[in-house]
Amino acid sequence: MSYNLVKGGTGGDRSSFIPYDTIDYSNHTMKGTIKWFKNLTDDQKKEFHRKQAEKRSKGWYVSRVDNPIEVYVQNISKWCEEYNVDKSMPTSLNNPKSKLFQKQTKGWRIRRADMPILPPYENLRGKVIISNGCKNKTWKLVNGKRQWCDK
Repeated sequence: MSYNLVKGGTGGDRSSFIPYDTIDYSNHTMKGTIKWFKNLTDDQKKEFHRKQAEKRSKGWYVSRVDNPIEVYVQNISKWCEEYNVDKSMPTSLNNPKSKLFQKQTKGWRIRRADMPILPPYENLRGKVIISNGCKNKTWKLVNGKRQWCDK
């Protein structure tokens, strides 16, 4: 009845052939699903909702700074509570616009499962960083051109 309704048999938009105004939607009540859910105990319902939330949540990989082996964590909020890490840190460590991007917190490195593997951690604390020459300097207009000068 609905095979090759479009000219040429190429497929395409066939919605004009579906009688939406005559379909009886009253039978689409998910009675079986509702009956199944009502027969669950309270503990089973909580477990069902927990598993649904787990599927929706993003996975995370966590590793120590001195150990490159990563451990998969499904619930990062729970992990943060367990290891006394601020819950905002995983987001900051994975936001390219943040100063903390790909850094560490309390000896932990955290990345989202959909992010690339982190490069090896290098502690730059106490090391001399080569200046680009603009610290304690400002621009000054000399003969119509901008030049660096001391503040």
